[in-house]
Amino acid sequence: MAENQHWKCPICGEHLLNGEKLHIHHLESVKLGGTDSIDNLVHLHVACHKYLHAGGVL
Repeated sequence: MAENQHWKCPICGEHLLNGEKLHIHHLESVKLGGTDSIDNLVHLHVACHKYLHAGGVL
């Protein structure tokens, strides 16, 4: 996943391995039909994941 993202967080644009904890996020929720396939998953910093679920945009 990280290579597919060019080692960048899609929310903040910072390098994934900058010391912050990471979260694996489903682009399409599993309860809405999304899968655990690599095409539906992205790495986000934990703070960026919280921002996204608070109404931020991916």
